[in-house]
Amino acid sequence: MADVDLDAFRWLLTEPGQSLLTRATHLYVDHAGDPVRTATALRQHGDVEAAHAAAALTQVDLRARAVRKVGEDATRMYFTPEGLEQATRARVATHRAARVAFAEPSSVLDLGCGIGGDLVALARAGLTVAGIDRDELRVEVARANLDVLGLGGAVQVAAAEDVDVSGFGKLQRFDLRRNTSKQLADFYAFELANNPDAVIGEAAVDTDVTDVAKYYGAVVALRSASLAVTNTVAGSP
Repeated sequence: MADVDLDAFRWLLTEPGQSLLTRATHLYVDHAGDPVRTATALRQHGDVEAAHAAAALTQVDLRARAVRKVGEDATRMYFTPEGLEQATRARVATHRAARVAFAEPSSVLDLGCGIGGDLVALARAGLTVAGIDRDELRVEVARANLDVLGLGGAVQVAAAEDVDVSGFGKLQRFDLRRNTSKQLADFYAFELANNPDAVIGEAAVDTDVTDVAKYYGAVVALRSASLAVTNTVAGSP
């Protein structure tokens, strides 16, 4: 599957881009999901730049793949191959958002928001949301997903370590496939050293049977009206 080009993706959000995406979607259905026949048919429709055709075809294919994970929203959302692979399943994101909303934060900041799956769920839970990610393409995709689903929220390019989260509580999730107990202990030590008022608790973040084995939640609750959610895979940059 082709990577998503940033400039081509931005073009896809324009009126001509949306027209091409709609055409590619209809052709994909007409050709029973055959990517080769769909691509051939799309390029026969007038003067279509190769990069734009590739962008449209990639989104159509990713949307089809995403339905099992994201549900009906997948037919309108935008993805990257890596972003779809890492995205939270919709029912898990909804469950998480409900738990966060129960704490009644005034706002939620998602550090490392990816393509915005959790942002979507948090916004639908009635929360004021913002997200950051160090990757410009992921930010563009997350922003587009909030927009296409009619949800409010701000997304911008930034590294989590450069953001002042002193006014936020933090929910950090580790991927057990790459995490070790030492890393978790180091995390506890760091939080206690830097946040004297922190109350540390442990909980399984996901209840979905297919995800509960993947994630372990380390919850740090500070005395604040807001909440920062960090999506961290131990060992990642």
